[in-house]
Amino acid sequence: MAAPLWHLLPGRAFLVILLALALAMVGLVAFVHDRAEQTFRHGVADRAREVDAAFEMLLHVTLEDNLRAASLIASDPLVAGLIGAAYQVRDHPDAAAIQAAYRNELRRRLEPAWQLGHRDYGLRQVHVHLAPGDRSFLRLHAPEAFGDELTGFRRLPQEVIRRGQPGTGFEIGPFLPALRAVTPVLAGGDGERIAVGAVEVGSSFATMLARIETHLAVAAAVLVSAEALSAAMPEAQDRLRGFEAAGETWWIDTTTQPVPDLPPSWRFQAAASPALLHAADGIPFWLTAHPLTVYGAPADASPTALVLIWATVGPEWQRLEADRRNAIALGLVAFFGVALATAVGLGEGVRHLQSRIANATVEIRILNRSLRRQAETDALTNLPNRHAAAARLGERRRPTLRGGAVIMLDLDHFKALNERYGHAAGDAALQAAAEVVRRSLRRGDEAYRWGGEEFLIVTRSDLAGALRVAERLRRAVAAEELTFRGLSLRFTASLGVAESDLAEPLEETIRRADEALYRAKAQGRNRTIAATAAPAAILDPVPA
Repeated sequence: MAAPLWHLLPGRAFLVILLALALAMVGLVAFVHDRAEQTFRHGVADRAREVDAAFEMLLHVTLEDNLRAASLIASDPLVAGLIGAAYQVRDHPDAAAIQAAYRNELRRRLEPAWQLGHRDYGLRQVHVHLAPGDRSFLRLHAPEAFGDELTGFRRLPQEVIRRGQPGTGFEIGPFLPALRAVTPVLAGGDGERIAVGAVEVGSSFATMLARIETHLAVAAAVLVSAEALSAAMPEAQDRLRGFEAAGETWWIDTTTQPVPDLPPSWRFQAAASPALLHAADGIPFWLTAHPLTVYGAPADASPTALVLIWATVGPEWQRLEADRRNAIALGLVAFFGVALATAVGLGEGVRHLQSRIANATVEIRILNRSLRRQAETDALTNLPNRHAAAARLGERRRPTLRGGAVIMLDLDHFKALNERYGHAAGDAALQAAAEVVRRSLRRGDEAYRWGGEEFLIVTRSDLAGALRVAERLRRAVAAEELTFRGLSLRFTASLGVAESDLAEPLEETIRRADEALYRAKAQGRNRTIAATAAPAAILDPVPA
């Protein structure tokens, strides 16, 4: 037998071969790790975009609901008549006494609507202004506070009265920062009608942030700039906690969880990707910031407030670290195996080298497939997740569904289930719901866990067929009995259905189905609602 050819090689040549192999293995490990980190970051970015879109839609819906409530109150003839009468006597010698009587009558008229809106719809204020809107006339949430000056920091009521047109926006008043909607009260005959006052309905961020936390499993907070707070609510600094961020001082108005400390290098940037940061305990979290400017501020004005939304990514980060260690171990095994093959002999060593590289390549492909499955599969329900939906439905390549319909399914009273029986019961309910969805799918249907307790079902049926599928799902969920720790639990679901228009982007079809889902929730839950071309409302108006 011929001597191994490696004996014929000079020592330096053999070392050069080993060095080349080592560099190749380092490059391979770096490539695998880079792919894993890219998958991780793409997943974080997709999740943040999903949450951001939900926040923007909820912000819009909240303002629209407030505007409907304000318009409903302003359209009450008795309310409009009292406001007009109070405006007419503004120059009377006994104006203060006469207006006090009108104020008390307005309060008696509006008190039931205020109590209902505050209790059931999360409203924080109902406010009545007399033209020109520079002073408060009646606050249902603080009836003893009236007549105070609003000029300088409350432009919305004055603008609405001046233009005679309704308006919405964010403003900071003497009592709280709020999302406000103002409707003018018009008076006059068949000729010119003038605005004699306005009705304002406002809601704080607390209710909206609580809904974000419950449905999207994220934390959120509202930060108000120190400058804006000192101008409108100077006494609030005694009860709010200061916070340093982006080189400025902010005050925490509302938060669902303790706000994590941000590094001094963090800066707010509009339309930026989510920041991936590390908390004090080392657990990473992603964070996005939504700027808010007060009504009437210039387009280039600095934000008056920031809405921070964040969530930890501990399990995903641990998987990334585990994949990193596996890639390094795989690289070391491959390197020593290839080095051994080279030492046996160049001829036979080349064959061994090829075998080792092939095996390493297969293992890397298996690892990549595993990473892709982890990135596209929801670990709890084993259904494809939103990232998988983007890839499989071809959002980036095919802008429409090309016929068919989408169904949004959301478990009812899921927060109450979590609070009463614990998160383990909530997880069991999600798994049971996912199994019901899986059993109910027909050939060609696709199901995804969309986030929180929401599921997306894509069907090739028309609207009528999709409604039948949705009703079958709703009845199956209601009939499902979950046994948890000796308890028999039942739950229901609300569903929204939207048929795709060939000219309509898929994301618009999903948005309409989601709005129909909110309507099903608002109408009592455990029902199926079909979307229409018009936007769906989540909350009914506050009755007079």
